[in-house]
Order: sequence, then structure tokens, then C-alpha cells
Amino acid sequence: IAKSPSPRPEHYLARANLAAELGLFAEAIQGLDQGIQRLGSSISLQLAAIDFACRAKNYDSALQRVRRITAQSPRKETWLAREAEILSVTVPH
Repeated sequence: IAKSPSPRPEHYLARANLAAELGLFAEAIQGLDQGIQRLGSSISLQLAAIDFACRAKNYDSALQRVRRITAQSPRKETWLAREAEILSVTVPH
């Protein structure tokens, strides 16, 4: 990926999925963040990072990402619903 003149989000997603399959969620998220830095904000990369953060039970990180996207989004409903989903897992019933 580093040597590719024009990597695509799919390249970063494939690498992150391989890391996640091995349970290496922090590495998967780090690789996605590299893609976000190189390609600019990519919803597909952000969604994967949110998913991996939740799978690693790193809910604070997932919420921070969702809240950043919500602040930038003209339509907030989907992101507010995602935030509620994450919060429902973190709050004892």
C-alpha cells in the first residue's frame, strides 16, 4: 500500500480485515487511520474503524469517531442512531 501511487480504500480495508481476523484490532484501526490520513476522510474506512473499536470493546474510541462524523454530517440521524447503539452496549441494563 505504501508504494502504491493511488491506493484505494479497499486496500486498507483488506489489510485491516486480515489483522482483525487475527484479533489485532488496534493494528487494524491503525492501518485504517493511515488510509484516512492518506486518502482523506473515507466513510468506509471510518465505519470499519468504528466496528473494530466496538469489537475490541474500545467504546470511547468508537464514540469519538461517531461524534466527529456526526458533527460534519448534514444528515445526523444515522450517526445519532449509531451512537445510541454503542451507548446501549456500554450502559448496564
